[in-house]
Amino acid sequence: MTRTKTDAISRTAYVPNHALIHGYATTYNLNKQNLLAALAEFGALSEKGQEQLIKCLVQARSDFQLTAMERITPSQQRNTLKAIEKNTSFLLRQLNKRSVGMWLTVAGISTEGKDEATVNAELRIASDRVSDAIRALEDLHSRARTAIATVSKHIAPGHGGSRHRPTAKRQLIMDAIAIYSHIRGQHPASGARPGFGGPLVRFVSAVGKLFAVSVKETEIHEVWRVWKSNPRKS
Repeated sequence: MTRTKTDAISRTAYVPNHALIHGYATTYNLNKQNLLAALAEFGALSEKGQEQLIKCLVQARSDFQLTAMERITPSQQRNTLKAIEKNTSFLLRQLNKRSVGMWLTVAGISTEGKDEATVNAELRIASDRVSDAIRALEDLHSRARTAIATVSKHIAPGHGGSRHRPTAKRQLIMDAIAIYSHIRGQHPASGARPGFGGPLVRFVSAVGKLFAVSVKETEIHEVWRVWKSNPRKS
């Protein structure tokens, strides 16, 4: 039987390009050994393929970090808005107390060495500023109440809905699987077509380690089933 090109590659000891890995690891502050491990777990790739894979991993890390930083649930948003509503309400009640407005107006204004007209002009400016601040506070309080009602509509009762958006970790696993599938499609000689098993699990786990995230096989399997059933997957 004649050996195919894929057979030949699989029988060749594969060593990723260390110079390429060093360059990208230095530029993007990645652990060189972990990046090397991710490439090694993927399978044999040409230098062009390795660079393509590394670029995909760099983008995935950027997306992972952004998701991790920005992730805030509608419930958390609502709680923050409620705190703003409560605090602005408290301040407005204090400002409505007798003489508080007067003391805020005259605060910092000195009459020493000034004529009456100058003092009155400064008081009018200060009074206008206090009034503007109170109106802004009232507006902020009103907006907070409206925003609470709007955000609350995005909090789904029971299961599913907005509260169950993918976590940063789950999205990372999804991205790693998508990268695995995409690069396999671009470079079929690198290994068998994507399927759940040892090669995929080891690659996704290596990607997780590259991003300092511990990924379990059960988590990969769960995301794989969702990814596999999605007709819009890459």
